[in-house]
Amino acid sequence: MKRYILLTMLALSMIISSCKKKDDGPTPRIDAISPLTTFKGETISISGNEFGNDANAVQIRIGNSADIVPTSVANSVIILKVPDDATTGSVKVTVKGKSTVSSEVFTVAERTTLTITDFSPKLARPFENVTITGSGFGSDVSLVSVSFGETGGFKPVSVSPTSIVVATSIYSTNGKIKVSRGGNTVTSTKDFKLLPPAPVYFPLEIGSYTTHGSIGDVITISGAGFGNVEEFIGISVGGSAPVQPSYLSSSTLTMQVPVPRDANDGKITVTVEGKSVTGPGNFTLDMSVRDYSPKSAGVGDTIKFTGAKFTNTSDMAIYFGDVAWVRPFKVTSTEMLAVVPVNAQSGSLSATSNGGATRNLIFASDNSLRFTLLPTAWYYTILPNSGKIGTTISITGNYSGANVADIGVSFGGSKAVQPLAVNGSTINVKIPTDAKTGKVTISRTGYKTYTDPSTYNIWP
Repeated sequence: MKRYILLTMLALSMIISSCKKKDDGPTPRIDAISPLTTFKGETISISGNEFGNDANAVQIRIGNSADIVPTSVANSVIILKVPDDATTGSVKVTVKGKSTVSSEVFTVAERTTLTITDFSPKLARPFENVTITGSGFGSDVSLVSVSFGETGGFKPVSVSPTSIVVATSIYSTNGKIKVSRGGNTVTSTKDFKLLPPAPVYFPLEIGSYTTHGSIGDVITISGAGFGNVEEFIGISVGGSAPVQPSYLSSSTLTMQVPVPRDANDGKITVTVEGKSVTGPGNFTLDMSVRDYSPKSAGVGDTIKFTGAKFTNTSDMAIYFGDVAWVRPFKVTSTEMLAVVPVNAQSGSLSATSNGGATRNLIFASDNSLRFTLLPTAWYYTILPNSGKIGTTISITGNYSGANVADIGVSFGGSKAVQPLAVNGSTINVKIPTDAKTGKVTISRTGYKTYTDPSTYNIWP
């Protein structure tokens, strides 16, 4: 009996000993991986529990990678570098033979060239965040440096492979944004502007403003609460689209703005950072030209002008330069038609009414409204003065500086053909198969098209 009891106790002891050998410690747990997306060679952290403190007792696998020995281990966090053989997938942590797998998928990002595609906002005050988008930024904040203008050394608030968040400071300067990482630097194509610190705003109000003017005239608005940043101010004149002021006084109590092209009679409204106020009186739009077409024309061509408060053919005048002027041959309150005079010049146009008392300069500073006078591509003689399809003829005239691709010749409305050869005073042209008896037209790049008044005969 005693022998049986001893054997039983020995068996129980062996079972208990075996269980203890199998239970060498608790199972590790993964709570989070940061960042979840990054490049090979970058450092990541795994937070959780039961990792122990012995780095040699811990193995990690990322996707299909080989076992990774961590850089450092604490019971609740593991630090390691993503190896070259890491692949996108779950992260497996093994501690003394016991393993756990992350519920989140870790993504191995493709390393790309360092680029900046955009940043926002383009204007910011000190200590406001700017978000830079692009590629190749990585995920390690310590490896990335940002410059605003000529001032560098700004450390990001956060970094991902495609985005950087960085705060400005009073030392930021206007100019391009630069991002540096790993010895590489990339520069934005657009400029950043540092705004002054936010002012103490007074209630927004308009005291007075210029009561009339033509498009392009500068009007002055006085009041309070305008702020100190032109880009945050919008001014609407008679229902026009809001425009920024061209001038804001240092006292922020006065500003100026040219009357916009879509202005009308009506109220002036000022909007500052979403808050709007309308002025006390009405603004009256004087006679104005809003636009005209075509912007390039030759002597004798007709120009159409659109605008406001045109009067009549005997009262209106159009100036092509400082000297040449012409009366329009058709006038309504919003439209005029006029012919380019012989002494017209390239440059700014202007319109007058009331015998010249009111003159509206048509946006001298706006290059999109600059008028270009086209010279005429004219010729002297055609030899022979009639011809057969396929015949090569010579046309003498003004071709100085031209080449074959600049010139087109049409016979009786045929498709224009390029000359075979060009010199300063002669072009050689082969009469095309679709030529017809009629007028000969010569076009040249940068010149007014010329049509000869005589008829050129095509032989049957």
